[in-house]
Amino acid sequence: MVMIDWVSAKIPFYYPGIISDGEVVSVTRDGEVEYSVRKRLSIRGSHDAGITLRTAEVDADGNTVLAELSGNPVKFLQGHNLFGSDDLLNLVAETVLRLAEILKAPQPDHSFKMVCCGAYTLSRIDINRMFALASRAEVLAYLYAMSMNTRTRSQGPVTRGTTVYLNKTSKRWSFKFYSKAQEAELKRNRKQGTLDIPTNLKEWVDVMLRAELTLKPNELRELNLHVAANWHTIETLDLFADYAERIVMSAQKPIDDLSDLMQKISTKAAVSSYQLWRDGHDVRQIIPKRTFYRHRGALLEHGIDISMPPPPRDEKQSNVVPLCKTLELKPATLPHWVSGTEYLFEPRKLCAVG
Repeated sequence: MVMIDWVSAKIPFYYPGIISDGEVVSVTRDGEVEYSVRKRLSIRGSHDAGITLRTAEVDADGNTVLAELSGNPVKFLQGHNLFGSDDLLNLVAETVLRLAEILKAPQPDHSFKMVCCGAYTLSRIDINRMFALASRAEVLAYLYAMSMNTRTRSQGPVTRGTTVYLNKTSKRWSFKFYSKAQEAELKRNRKQGTLDIPTNLKEWVDVMLRAELTLKPNELRELNLHVAANWHTIETLDLFADYAERIVMSAQKPIDDLSDLMQKISTKAAVSSYQLWRDGHDVRQIIPKRTFYRHRGALLEHGIDISMPPPPRDEKQSNVVPLCKTLELKPATLPHWVSGTEYLFEPRKLCAVG
C-alpha cells in the first residue's frame, strides 16, 4: 500500500487575475526595487487541509494560465493522509477541479485536458508506504535500531527525535522513517484541523511505521519523471522499492574473540580498525580513505559496518534491537471497511492513458 504524499508542480490553471498572498519585495538602500516574488496562497479544502497555489504565467490580459501547486493532494481531498491513492495524474486532476470550485474559476476545456494528459512538470514527489509491527513500542524500537544500523551508499542516518532520515542532504532523493501515530498526535496537539478519525483507525495507525521517499528535481529529471505524462507507465510500488533497496541495514554483531576474527578475516589489518571502531572512534578520521573502505569491506563479510556507530558495550543497558530478527516489518493493508466511506478518496479515472 503506497500513496502520493506530496506534489510540487507547475500546472495549467486558469484564474481571472493573479493568484498570490501578496509579494515579497527586495529594495536597495537607495529605495529601488530589485525584485519581487509572489507569495503562495494557501487554499483550504473542506477538512481544513491546504494546498498552496500561486501564479507562474499570465496571458495577454493578465489572467493566470499556469500556476505553481504544492501540497498533499490526498490530505486536501480526504482530510487525512493515513492512507490514500498513488494515482498521481488523477489525484492532481481532482485537486485542480476542487481548487477551481473553491476559487470559483471554472477551467477551460483545453486547460483541463492538458492537466488530464499530464502536460505539466513536477519538481517534487513524495511517495510513502506503511509497515505494521506488533505495537507502538516495537515501532519506536525499530526506529532506534535504524538510527544505529542503516545508511545509504553516501550518507549515514540523521535522527531528530524518533524520526530517522537517510540521504537527508542529497539534492536527488531522501527517505524519512517515523511513527505515524506519534506524528498524528503531534498535529492534533498543534490543533491542525483535519477529518476526525474514528477510534478503530487510531488503533490501526498506532502500530504503523511510515517510510517516506522524496524525489527531488535532479532525480525526477534524470528518470524523465519530471514530465507528469510519463507517470502513466510507472508502477509506484516498484519505484518506491527500487529506492528502499538502496538502504544498507546491518545487524552490527560485535565480535569479542579477536583471535577468531583474525583467523577468519581476509584483511588482517582490518582487525585493528575493528578495535578502534569498537572503542568508539570514528575510524574514517584515523586511517586513509582507501584503507578505510578496504577494511570496511572485509569486516562487512562478518556482519560489522565500521561506517556506522558501534552498539553500546553493555547490551543490558541498551534498547538496541537486532534488526530484521526480533522485529518483523509487514506491509500494511488497508482496513477493509474504509472503501466507499469519507475516509478514503478514490480519484475518478479522468486522465487518458498513453
